[in-house]
Amino acid sequence: MTLRKKVAGVARAAVGSELPARVGGAFDDSFLLSSYLRSPWGRESAQRLVGMRDRHWGKRAFIIGNGPSLKNMDLSPLADEYTFGANRIYLAFEDLGFHTTFLSAIAVEIIEQFGQEMAQTPCEVFMSHKYARFQDLPRTVTAFLARRGPHFGTHPTRWGFYEGATVTHFSMQLAYYFGFSEVILIGVDHAFVETGIVAAETLPQDADDLRPAVVVSHGDDPNHFTPGYFGKGVKWQLPDWQQMEAAYAETRRAYERAGRVIVDATVGGKLTIFPKVAYDDVISGKPLRELS
Repeated sequence: MTLRKKVAGVARAAVGSELPARVGGAFDDSFLLSSYLRSPWGRESAQRLVGMRDRHWGKRAFIIGNGPSLKNMDLSPLADEYTFGANRIYLAFEDLGFHTTFLSAIAVEIIEQFGQEMAQTPCEVFMSHKYARFQDLPRTVTAFLARRGPHFGTHPTRWGFYEGATVTHFSMQLAYYFGFSEVILIGVDHAFVETGIVAAETLPQDADDLRPAVVVSHGDDPNHFTPGYFGKGVKWQLPDWQQMEAAYAETRRAYERAGRVIVDATVGGKLTIFPKVAYDDVISGKPLRELS
């Protein structure tokens, strides 16, 4: 048993689960920062990220989620836009006729199963160092410091980037760090089928692992733009809606404090944190500040 687990067990017995979770998060974050800066790949990636700060200042970008609503949208106008993709969005590249500018992953299940495929895409690829360091990935991948502390990350080493239970939240922080002043969400449906064939098998977890369950799909995936996204045999983690929404709310506040705009143009999406706008209005060139 690790030192962290021993300390967490004693603390939970004494004061309950919430405080030990925070203490454990701080313990993990300190370790992750040390590991990141000791690693040659981590240091190289940190230097690369420092050079990327504000490199797209004042421009606009689209963050593309992987929800089934993408099937109801004409994404061809995005070919000449800056776009943030995540996880297995590359499965859509051939049909789209273009690839996203950036491609990111934070989840261990994604990086372990699909990190190599992501690294072979023509995108600029970013992955959490916490999990990517255990994979034999090309150093063209930028490893970032992902931390558990609930904050909006604005510096690659001082704070790193908060996971927020979703890679979409990392993309929002990266877009901010790159200097984009207008960010539009699409395909962020914020709705999941969490039972049935797509979550047919639940994998065992340690008693002190407070994350949502990791499940194995036994068939077609109804939660993404293609049924093979989390198809048969794929491991994936159930969503943590509360943590996601808290992270999104902090993101909106961070953008608004900086005088930037972040809106949601997802078709039929269930997310209510960001101002809603019509995708067609955005594509037609109407000013976002007027739409939102």
